[in-house]
Order: sequence, then structure tokens, then C-alpha cells
Amino acid sequence: MTWRQAGGTLLDETAVDIIREFDLKPGVSLDGDPPVQEALRGGAAKTFKGLARLEKYRVPFNVTTVVSSDNVDSLHRLVMVLEAISRGMWDAGDEMENRLKEEYLEIEGEIEGLNE
Repeated sequence: MTWRQAGGTLLDETAVDIIREFDLKPGVSLDGDPPVQEALRGGAAKTFKGLARLEKYRVPFNVTTVVSSDNVDSLHRLVMVLEAISRGMWDAGDEMENRLKEEYLEIEGEIEGLNE
């Protein structure tokens, strides 16, 4: 078993097939939920779709997060997104994904207010 750490942006069907064939164990660098990941590393949409693909095929993976002043106040949202991925709730089509993003942005302020 070999663990490999990467940004996760190249986790397409072919990559997941190779990971499964050679029993590789991917680690993905995530610094936050999609908006934070996009701001800090870029490629958030590809990364989270890749994680959903790994979960779909039941490929175990690790997540490494660098905690900094840029993301410390939003790490709870990363946990919620990873939970949604583990339950198969993140692999939505483009229309649903856009609706979820809009809903999320509408309630984000309310969620932040709960932490004060």
C-alpha cells in the first residue's frame, strides 16, 4: 500500500481506475470548503468532484489541511462538505451544484452568526 499526497485536481475516472488497480492510497490537500479552497489553492471544483469520485468507488483517502489565519474560522464548513461527500450527496449535476452554492451563500452569514 502506497500513500500519495496531491492537490486532487486530476482525479478523473482514469486516475481513479489506476489508483484502484495499483492499490494506491491518495491523500488530498484541502484547506477549506470550496470557496476557501478556490481562494487558497484554486481548482476547487475539480478537487471536490475528484473526492466524490473516490468516495463513489470506495477508495480510501486522507485529507491534509494546513491551518492558517486564512481558513481557521471556516474549517467547520470543510467538515460538513466532507460529510456530504461521504454520504454521496456531493456528486450532483451542474444545475444542482449551482443551486447548492447559491443556498450555501445565502445561509453562510447565518451560520457564521451562530459562532459568535
